[in-house]
Amino acid sequence: MVTGKCRRSWPGNKSRAGRSQGAFTQIKCSSPLYIGGVPDYATTKSSAAVRRPFSGTIQKIVLNDRNIPLTKDFAFGVNIENAAHPCMHSPCANGGTCQPKWDSYECDCALGYDGKHCQKECGNYCLNTVTEPIEIPQFTGRSYLTYDSREILKRVSGVRTNMFMRFKSTSKDGLLLWRGDMRPNSDYLALGLQDGALVFSYNLGSGPTSVVLNGTFHDGRWHRVKAVRDAQFGKLTVDDYGAKTGRSPGKMRQLNINGILYVGGMKEIALHTNRQYMRGLVGCVSHFTLSTDYHMALVEDATDGKNINTCTN
Repeated sequence: MVTGKCRRSWPGNKSRAGRSQGAFTQIKCSSPLYIGGVPDYATTKSSAAVRRPFSGTIQKIVLNDRNIPLTKDFAFGVNIENAAHPCMHSPCANGGTCQPKWDSYECDCALGYDGKHCQKECGNYCLNTVTEPIEIPQFTGRSYLTYDSREILKRVSGVRTNMFMRFKSTSKDGLLLWRGDMRPNSDYLALGLQDGALVFSYNLGSGPTSVVLNGTFHDGRWHRVKAVRDAQFGKLTVDDYGAKTGRSPGKMRQLNINGILYVGGMKEIALHTNRQYMRGLVGCVSHFTLSTDYHMALVEDATDGKNINTCTN
């Protein structure tokens, strides 16, 4: 996001596109990355038409789906000062993170806290009246839960994976589950909504495959999902819609992945899913079961999480 005298291409605004001449497709340069200005404008390319520094406020920069921390890891800078913004006053309590949103902000609350400013301490209880634990978590699109237990992770790897859950969503796009990374030909397993359809995808190292069950599963109603992978073969079943099957290419049979399991969303979704998903689930998840008999307590078993509340109905 850019505020001040210059605005270019971010959600909710018009974007501009262009195409460079010739056949080259890569940018190769060894100079540092400058933001807001350069030390000597005589050294800039005349075709760039840059003659003076930017005057205004830069709130957010995303480069190849990766957030660039403007106030960290910089080599040097001159004539920089903090812009007036509510986040400067650290309004988010209890370890919450202030996320600028134009002239306002949103708080990303740590697991166990809720409220506009993460001021409500609830542990595994996030109701107005602390009477019962969160058994069915609610996700906002910016939420997630993470798991690093060996008993859980071993069931989302290897030759066979069997998952069952109930979910409901009011958004046609959103990540339900992810484990893995999106380096070229790296292993991963994912389940989510894409344009209202449910998609079960995985890569065993020799190429990705997606099992797609078309529908309007973002209708705000509860749906039952079973996703099974037996070596290269995948099967996806939702409610009474019947089953869809698929097969990953190549000869690889095992899912070899490290790292944690995400449910309901993840950090930097677009970056880590190679833009398969741009946001997390807007809705609820319950009855999450692995290997037919391992019933997960979604909040109690979680290692970490953000912006989790209880599902209201």
